Amino acid sequence: MENQDGDNYSVKVKKKDLEIAQIDLEDLKLTRDKSQIVAPSSGKITYVEEIGIGDYVPALKTLVKVSDPSDLILEYTGGYALKMKVGMPVTATVSGKTVTGEVVTTPSDFPAEEQELRKETAFIKLNEVPEGVEIGDSASFEVVLEQKEDVLLVPKRAVIQYMGIYTARVLSEDNIRSEKDIEVGIETATQYEVISGLEEGDIVILE
Repeated sequence: MENQDGDNYSVKVKKKDLEIAQIDLEDLKLTRDKSQIVAPSSGKITYVEEIGIGDYVPALKTLVKVSDPSDLILEYTGGYALKMKVGMPVTATVSGKTVTGEVVTTPSDFPAEEQELRKETAFIKLNEVPEGVEIGDSASFEVVLEQKEDVLLVPKRAVIQYMGIYTARVLSEDNIRSEKDIEVGIETATQYEVISGLEEGDIVILE
């Protein structure tokens, strides 16, 4: 009789231990669920903010970015990003294939806490993903930042710039060299638009 009572007591203790273990398990599951970040859509993690235990994290700070591999986004970093505007059409070459797209993000579009880091960054969304392209691949692209017709252009190497003043050396009909201050407009990688200071037909000396 004593052994039976002892066995019953042992069973009750084990049942109680099981109940406690199940409660602990549910608490752990709840803690796990609260610590998980679930993306609203599937994709590939392309950015993770480096934070440590106890670090302060301000509201609305981006911690993780998930990219959809079916969407092709080009990231450009450089001074020309400041001249880009959302919606500008783009022609890009990726993996030897030419595709079209548009500017979707400019430096001013980033959150305030990222603008210093992204002050010369623009994102370009392409309309299709060429076969074989992977995240991290490089590409080249063209975007028209400014456009004018019937303008006077001179090579950059024909212009001297000093203290914000632009000067061009010209050759007269009598083969006399002189310098003319000019006002420039649109600038490309190789040319300046001349707004004033030169006329069509002037002979410009290339330095």
